[in-house]
Amino acid sequence: MRVYVKGAPEEVIPLCDRTLDVNIQTKKFTQDDKDALLIEHDMSSQNINTMASEGLKVLTYAFKEIPMEELKSLYDRLTPETDEFRDEIEENLIYVCTFGMDDPLYTDI
Repeated sequence: MRVYVKGAPEEVIPLCDRTLDVNIQTKKFTQDDKDALLIEHDMSSQNINTMASEGLKVLTYAFKEIPMEELKSLYDRLTPETDEFRDEIEENLIYVCTFGMDDPLYTDI
């Protein structure tokens, strides 16, 4: 089973311990990698602070694969609507990307 997570970078990035290389193979997602995204070192367009300051909605995507047996065991131990269940699902994620999207307000006049 593949579980996808999206959300604010400051919430999702700390949950990731791996990312994908150019050959789509997993590799370690280091603290330096995380800091490059989360901490404003420079005015790089890849930095979340820069994207947010430009008025973009910034989202991070990550995923993980869980064997069905493990997922069934998790359902047996915990109620899916609980924080404990969510914490177990949303750990050791594989970081995919962070991007900014233009999300203008629409008003009916």
